[in-house]
Amino acid sequence: MKRTFLLYLVFLSSIVCSAKEVQVVDYGPFMEAMQECIKENWKTPSSSERLSCTLSFRIDQTQGLLRDSINFVQKSGDSDFDDLAFDALLQSNHKCFPALPSSSAKWLESEFTFSTDSNEE
Repeated sequence: MKRTFLLYLVFLSSIVCSAKEVQVVDYGPFMEAMQECIKENWKTPSSSERLSCTLSFRIDQTQGLLRDSINFVQKSGDSDFDDLAFDALLQSNHKCFPALPSSSAKWLESEFTFSTDSNEE
């Protein structure tokens, strides 16, 4: 049996506004680095069930991931799975989260979906 996981990242803020101009910020490299970081810290649970949960969170320009901003958008129904997802996000912040692009807003709000999918090989 092959165990795979799906990891989705959605960012909700992409434009920095000022009174005189609107600057579009390229979050692509930041998002890729953040996704890789979280993947490194995600330990897929040994469950035959298909589970997923989605977490929303805020990343601050100076403080990184704001722990108090982490919320479940959707829980999996399995508290152990949900705890693993929450822990993977926290561990990523301490180990390898990249800094926001210097031209970005002061914070970025994002969502991450953790999912397991077991397939027969």
